[in-house]
Amino acid sequence: MVTRQSLKEQSGLVLIEIVLSLLLISLVLMPLTSLFIGSNKIFSNSREMTKAIFLAQEILEESLGRDLQYLSENRDFQNHPVFTDYKYRVDIAPYQGNNLFKITVTLQEITNSRVSCTLSTIRTMEKDDY
Repeated sequence: MVTRQSLKEQSGLVLIEIVLSLLLISLVLMPLTSLFIGSNKIFSNSREMTKAIFLAQEILEESLGRDLQYLSENRDFQNHPVFTDYKYRVDIAPYQGNNLFKITVTLQEITNSRVSCTLSTIRTMEKDDY
């Protein structure tokens, strides 16, 4: 026969089991939540760096089509015409050899100084550049 006393003891034991199971579930889910938050930050930074690299590559390719005189005159940082949260600078310097020049593009995000990249290439001076 089941008495009132044993029913109270059983329901109290079930309540303790529920509390312990919720505690265990929360202990397992806490690290998983921080893992998802961390991976989201890494993904966001990776996306910004990829965007910066593509923009720097675009600017570098445009610079290869311009004459060296124009490139050597504009050495200050300029805002990107389309992506206004980025600024860039094109540097030109003589490289090893008679007609070789190193063209370097430095791109920085204006709001986040951590996002920046630098790309360089070598270009020969053509006869109409003299």
